[in-house]
Amino acid sequence: MTKDQEFPISLEMNLIAGGRLRTRRTGDVCRNSTRVLLNGKALEDKCGTTSMVGVRGNTWVTAEAEVHGGDSIKFYINGTQVAEATQLELDDSDPIGAHKLNEGAVKKLSEGRISLQSEGNPVEFRRIEVLPLDVR
Repeated sequence: MTKDQEFPISLEMNLIAGGRLRTRRTGDVCRNSTRVLLNGKALEDKCGTTSMVGVRGNTWVTAEAEVHGGDSIKFYINGTQVAEATQLELDDSDPIGAHKLNEGAVKKLSEGRISLQSEGNPVEFRRIEVLPLDVR
């Protein structure tokens, strides 16, 4: 990351806690310095409203990302698919994406890291697993 870079180049699944008085959606997908087709359509905004799965109060949520190399990423909340991302690439119209491309980075993204982050609020994880896909 550069000194002034706000977020890493990424595709993220936002996990939002439930409100005490109202249900809040969790599992929307956001992009940072990337371009992606989300459910077959270009994600133009930073975040897409993809998930209709709501949570209320302090409840456990099962979040899954099923990654198929650079071909697709399927996002699930409590077993319900909320989005599928395809054609993930660096965004040449974004300053950070353009900088990486000018340094010789490949435009099509086909690998990366899995990160867990909290943006200033406490978070608890009950179980984290990384499992290989059976691709017979």
